[in-house]
Amino acid sequence: PPFRILVGHHPIIDAPDVAVPGCVIGGLEALTLCEDFGVDMILSGHTHQSWFGHINGSKILLSTAPTLSSPRIRGERQGFHAYSIGPVDVVCDLWRWNVVDFEVEASQSHARSANRQRSKEPTK
Repeated sequence: PPFRILVGHHPIIDAPDVAVPGCVIGGLEALTLCEDFGVDMILSGHTHQSWFGHINGSKILLSTAPTLSSPRIRGERQGFHAYSIGPVDVVCDLWRWNVVDFEVEASQSHARSANRQRSKEPTK
């Protein structure tokens, strides 16, 4: 089955311990709609902090990317996420700048969502 990804600048809901909240109005309602429409993962930025996982018991993977090149490092070195989406899991590699080059600092794996059936169809 296809793997559905929603991408936005602001996080749909804030990750734990985020220094700069995204302040998205209606985020929990939007998360519920994403679950209803079979979204598997939501990618965002804005906070300039790395986070990858599930929040509030959601089946959807949420990922906020660190800053790649901005001086707004929020206590973290510059970096980026690289994803591998397999048949049973999703791997997120966190790459960080080490003054000379980027290197993998951490890798996390989460099972692919059981969120495969849409309970609603998009309206046209």
